[in-house]
Amino acid sequence: MATKKNLGTGLDLLLSANAPNRLGNPEGTEINRAQSLFEQAITQEEEGQMFEAYYLYRRVIDSLELAQSLSGAAKLYSQACNNLAIILHEGGEIQSAITYLEKALRSYPDNSIARENLLAIC
Repeated sequence: MATKKNLGTGLDLLLSANAPNRLGNPEGTEINRAQSLFEQAITQEEEGQMFEAYYLYRRVIDSLELAQSLSGAAKLYSQACNNLAIILHEGGEIQSAITYLEKALRSYPDNSIARENLLAIC
């Protein structure tokens, strides 16, 4: 029986994401809103509320799907995809997890955590 590997969440990527606060700019506001949702998702995940965390990560992904070219959006989108993949992997949804890890790397190829996670489950 294969040992289940815990995948990394890569909080360092979240903390290094440069999403400037541009309150007068609707694009900046969208990134700020996504950043807030992402932080809420991490809190929910840390508290063991995986369904709520899953829902919040999906909201981040959906809100940034078209905004990845904005400063900071690609990193945040990639991190949300990575963390969503972890939840899916832990729930036994391996193929879905792989799909989200691939999205994470397409969006932000420098996401080393997502790359390591993809290698760990493939």
